[in-house]
Amino acid sequence: MRFISSIIFILLSLGIFFGFTNGRYVATKSVRTEIAQYDDALAKAASLATLRDSLKDTYNSFSQDELRRLDTLIPDTIDTVRLIIDINAIARRHGLTVLNIAVDGATDAGTKKTGIGPQESAYGTISVSFNVSTTYERFKSFLGELENSLRLIDVDSVTLGETNPITGIATYSIRAKTYWLR
Repeated sequence: MRFISSIIFILLSLGIFFGFTNGRYVATKSVRTEIAQYDDALAKAASLATLRDSLKDTYNSFSQDELRRLDTLIPDTIDTVRLIIDINAIARRHGLTVLNIAVDGATDAGTKKTGIGPQESAYGTISVSFNVSTTYERFKSFLGELENSLRLIDVDSVTLGETNPITGIATYSIRAKTYWLR
């Protein structure tokens, strides 16, 4: 009788283990794995929050003038009106008038392909073309200031038009591009 009751208890305990306890144990393993993933995500979030706070402190250490200059250097939006005003202001300082100004649409630039499929570039470009009529010396000084301006402007091409032999005034067609952050 003792022997039979021992076998019944062993079979009963095996049945409870495989019927109830083992299923709960396997479920607990998957929950532990999920908890470990969440703990890892929380650690990364805390690390990113620390980095964000550090970057925010660095950003707040800049003066308003420095932030304005940085925004002029590479703006974060396409502002064609501001671009035209900036170019026209440089031209006026040299006694020039900007004529036939045209702004082409924005294009992608700086695309870094590291995989398959389309990828967003870090910045875009916008092309602008215009004409100025002036002497060669004034044109050189205008291009020099355009080159040294705070806004990044790359002159793609300069075309010399008609030159008046008496006054030395020529029409120059300029095609340039500037950049903006995405």
